[in-house]
Amino acid sequence: MKKAFRLLVVVLLLTFIAGSFAENSFAQSPVRKLGRGLANTFFGFLEFPRNIVDVAEEDGALASITYGFAKGLAMSFLRTGIGVYETVTFLIPLPFRYEPILEPEFMMGEENY
Repeated sequence: MKKAFRLLVVVLLLTFIAGSFAENSFAQSPVRKLGRGLANTFFGFLEFPRNIVDVAEEDGALASITYGFAKGLAMSFLRTGIGVYETVTFLIPLPFRYEPILEPEFMMGEENY
């Protein structure tokens, strides 16, 4: 039993190391997926105020109180949940080649400004 566990740990570590060095052949990497997952897990709650402000700028204050609130709450849970998923599965190249599930990839990415 201990031998099988050690073998599993060694295989996972080798997979992780090989994947992190093979960054040029992948669109993303396991390390980036892990970072994205951790960032979205811990900062996914920022979707809430961001969506309220975005809806207020596009559709006005009344829409931000109703639609922006609901959209922000839903996106907060979605981004946090996907962050947990990506953190747990960072060694598995799913989706294809470790590509991000949500766009923008990070909550506070440059494309948000």
